[in-house]
Amino acid sequence: MGRLSRVDALKQQAMAQAEERRSKQRLLTVVNALRRLETDDYGDCMRCGEEVSDKRLKASPETPFCVACAR
Repeated sequence: MGRLSRVDALKQQAMAQAEERRSKQRLLTVVNALRRLETDDYGDCMRCGEEVSDKRLKASPETPFCVACAR
């Protein structure tokens, strides 16, 4: 394998690993949102306890934070 091909392969491997980490994180976020549904905590900000707006939940149903705390 040539030097450039090896560099390309390493870059592709790193990108694949990063995508896998993002996918796992997204899955964990969704699972946590489902748990909050079961405990009636869904829709409450996990940081301040205030209600997360319906608009925000429609855009990102798994979000655990209100707009202010997400910043």
